[in-house]
Amino acid sequence: MLLVLGIGSGCARASQAEEPVFRISEIPVSHRVVQADLVDLDGDGRGDLLWTAVQGLPPLERRELRAHFQREDGSLPEHPDWQHPMPDGAAAYDLGDVDSNPGQELLLLRRDDLMLLSLAGREASFRSLPLPASPTLAVSVDERGIDRLRLIHRDRDGEALLLVPGFGESMLLGVDGALRGRPRVGARANFFIPERPGPVVSESEMEIYYDHPRVTVGDVDGDGRVDLLASSRHELRVFLQGEDGRFPVDADQTLALGRLSAKDHIRNVGSVRIEPGHIDGDARVDLLILNSSGSFFDSESDLDIYLNQGGGWNLEEPDQRIDLGEGFSMVTLRDLDGDGELELITAEVPGGLLELVELLVTANIDVSLSIRRRGENMPFEPSPWQTREIDIGFSFETFRTTGFVPQIAADLNGDRQLDFINSGDGDEIEIHLGSRERGFEQRHAAQSLDTLGRIRFGELQGDGLADFVIYDPRRPRTPIRIGWNLGTLVPSTGDKADRGISRQLGPRSRLQRGER
Repeated sequence: MLLVLGIGSGCARASQAEEPVFRISEIPVSHRVVQADLVDLDGDGRGDLLWTAVQGLPPLERRELRAHFQREDGSLPEHPDWQHPMPDGAAAYDLGDVDSNPGQELLLLRRDDLMLLSLAGREASFRSLPLPASPTLAVSVDERGIDRLRLIHRDRDGEALLLVPGFGESMLLGVDGALRGRPRVGARANFFIPERPGPVVSESEMEIYYDHPRVTVGDVDGDGRVDLLASSRHELRVFLQGEDGRFPVDADQTLALGRLSAKDHIRNVGSVRIEPGHIDGDARVDLLILNSSGSFFDSESDLDIYLNQGGGWNLEEPDQRIDLGEGFSMVTLRDLDGDGELELITAEVPGGLLELVELLVTANIDVSLSIRRRGENMPFEPSPWQTREIDIGFSFETFRTTGFVPQIAADLNGDRQLDFINSGDGDEIEIHLGSRERGFEQRHAAQSLDTLGRIRFGELQGDGLADFVIYDPRRPRTPIRIGWNLGTLVPSTGDKADRGISRQLGPRSRLQRGER
């Protein structure tokens, strides 16, 4: 889960006059945009734009990949330099440095293979990696568009390890297509089968909700090799990588979680989510287990934290338990201040009838955000270092937030600390710089902009400052908006000293060089 959490307009405002943080450029489109990313495609060190256009509706729908290569003067052309029909059956994608070619590759998940696209040197090259078993989960394209799925992981030597989800199993491959294992990770499913003869209550003969386990790689046993963890609401399976680099078919450890009540299981409500991470610095994977019980009207959540003890976890005795109270909760681990230690971030959304009435009346979702630092004699401090109450606008027309989902996912001023970026009510981009002393309590800048849709961060200019692209899959013919970081957000003196940053961000500001 890419975070998802944020601080709203209740934070203190910056006292200085606000100046533009981004130069905004637009790419006109005549169709619907379902994907857009900023990435170095051709290997020249400059960021480029890759996006997917969708025209028409099934069965006559057409999908097309389009690339805009950045020019030497730092601009992107309005019209694509390269375009190509989306390979048939592509249901999900990932981007990363997979092989020896310059630039990053596009990886497409299809029913029977992985398709790799390289645009190194601005020359397109497609390569198919056949799979040892089919189908993958990509039995059909997603009618809504195409989403990013993490397919590219890293082995201990830094080589790409490709993780392909299948039915009841995962397939692990090297970049040469060599099979590294087919672990049986399990699955869960729910079926809806309307009776026939009977009233027509569905357009389908059978509807299936299929849940593939959440799969993560990390060193469990401390031997320096990455292992595989597969978690569902019922159990955790661990597959240890062998000396030969292969993964076993059957799990080395299968741990029953036992968190879900019989009532929640029967009603198919509640959730049990596992977030692996390195909490205590010993390089072995630790666990967060978040249990949310009940439905929207009677939900409550608690978080258990387990440190790795000799290659496993004692699920009977958590190293720390945090009661998150009533409502639904989300958790993640992030190194917010770049000091090498992870902070615990939780977001709680209250439930109940009164909250539902408030949502209907105000069209706002109430979120309580908490940040906890590492503790002295426990994984994290028992009380939050920072807590904020925020409102996120909600549209009943689209059943989505009114702007992009707030993010803690990018460094906008080069101080190696993650910053908080919000979308206001869909009409501005709002920035709260991260600080080791103050967190996100101050709003440092805001800039008017159409922020409806999704935001993706990348680096266009090779300066260590995050840029962004915003696109809206729900509004056809809406231009792609690109934000070029102008370098005007300078870290405070204290923060720069703390991080040991020697470069001077202020003097190299593109605004001061007259580059608007």
